Amino acid sequence: MSIKTTFDRGGLIAISHNKIDLCMNNSLQPSAHGRILFVDKDMQMREVMKIVLKDRFQVVTTNSAEAGLQLLESETPFHIVISSFSLLWMDGLEFLRRVSELYPQTVRILTSGACPADVGQAIRQGHISRFVPKPFCMSSMREQLNNDLSPVRGGEAAC
Repeated sequence: MSIKTTFDRGGLIAISHNKIDLCMNNSLQPSAHGRILFVDKDMQMREVMKIVLKDRFQVVTTNSAEAGLQLLESETPFHIVISSFSLLWMDGLEFLRRVSELYPQTVRILTSGACPADVGQAIRQGHISRFVPKPFCMSSMREQLNNDLSPVRGGEAAC
């Protein structure tokens, strides 16, 4: 029984109750153009992001802000950090505030099903680069991430 099915430029992704089914067009060769840290407590969302973005990015995922900070300290630098608002240990906005202080050159993207009240202020203060409401289109996200890695940064989404 499928909970949600989405279509993406690379194929059909069906998120089922206990698994992720993927039918990708294999014509794209894997090549990481940038490193992304994706922090979300939803395991299925983390797996989907890895699968959908693997042709263009090296994606590392974790389920908590604490683990995300540890990865940022111990790993090769990340170009982009994407965080869900709802996390373990601290919320995603506070996590991205800390990331902005420690790694100001990193693009920081907050995702959430609801728009947190202080997200606009966090964008204006430079703590987050962009807010992306959930659910989001994977092909649009991939295009925005490509823009984030190019010299001309992508635009900011408003709530």
